[in-house]
Amino acid sequence: MSDFCKKIESVSEGIKPGANPETAAPLLEALAEFNKSHILGSDLLKNADQTAKQMHEKGVYGEKAATGLPGSSAWIQQSDGKPNALEIVEGDRTESMRLDKNGEPVLNIVSQSCDSGKKSIQSAFFIKDGKQVLSSVSIVPDLEIIVDQTGKPQKIKSY
Repeated sequence: MSDFCKKIESVSEGIKPGANPETAAPLLEALAEFNKSHILGSDLLKNADQTAKQMHEKGVYGEKAATGLPGSSAWIQQSDGKPNALEIVEGDRTESMRLDKNGEPVLNIVSQSCDSGKKSIQSAFFIKDGKQVLSSVSIVPDLEIIVDQTGKPQKIKSY
């Protein structure tokens, strides 16, 4: 198990469904670096419009793309010449972003597989004014932590 997964397991050990939402604060703090988007500001996003137009001209709806990040792979999907989904995979970390009909980011999910795929950590965000706003954190298959717009845990429930 990676050091990241061990750290997440340790800080989430006492978090149970129905518990006081504040018990999830250390988990959210531990995820701060992990949750930083690698797509926002990336070459993948910067080049998405042009790539989508080229794909549309070729009649291709999805294909691999350059990320601009060493050791990673990417995927872009388009509809009518506009990008609608982007994904970057870096080892066990995957970041997926949905774009609106104008190609603007609206939703972002960052996930990492742990424990040989038996568990994963997922953080879901809305994109507001070009910035991530955390919505929820899930430790699949056990917990989901709902977060308010300020990043404060509001509810802990079963996943």
